[in-house]
Amino acid sequence: MGGSSSTTAGRRISLEQDGEGGVVKVSEDVLRRIMGEEESPKSDQDPTRPARPLPRHVDQRWKARMDELEDHYREKLRHAEEKSAAFYKLTADQFQKAADEVEAKFLKQRYVPICENLQNEVAKCYADNPKQTLNCAQEVKAFNTCVEQARMNVLLKRSVESAS
Repeated sequence: MGGSSSTTAGRRISLEQDGEGGVVKVSEDVLRRIMGEEESPKSDQDPTRPARPLPRHVDQRWKARMDELEDHYREKLRHAEEKSAAFYKLTADQFQKAADEVEAKFLKQRYVPICENLQNEVAKCYADNPKQTLNCAQEVKAFNTCVEQARMNVLLKRSVESAS
């Protein structure tokens, strides 16, 4: 790490160079002047505070460099936003495609209730005879027969389809 100090017409500017990255450290007042801000009140205790702003050509170069960096990072941000939007669209498209496939496989299959009228009769009988459910044996038997017949029809249909 190196350091240097300069005294010109009663002003003292201290610079310290960081050995690792070649960074030059300057005082806060120097930074304020570079940024075009007002100086802080002069203190007799701190001789490193500058007395006047940087020369105009240095200030213009600084501003030009800052504008250049700002444009560079705006371009990087715009590029990152475009990538993000493209990734979002791709992800949304893939999600929609997967959702459509699932819907086509599982959700589109509609089942017609079987023996619905007999099921309703059993439910009504149980409601009418809450303590005497054996009185509903005839309705339950008819419902079970209907369900068994529907099951056999489905199995028969599947066996015919698989033989084809």
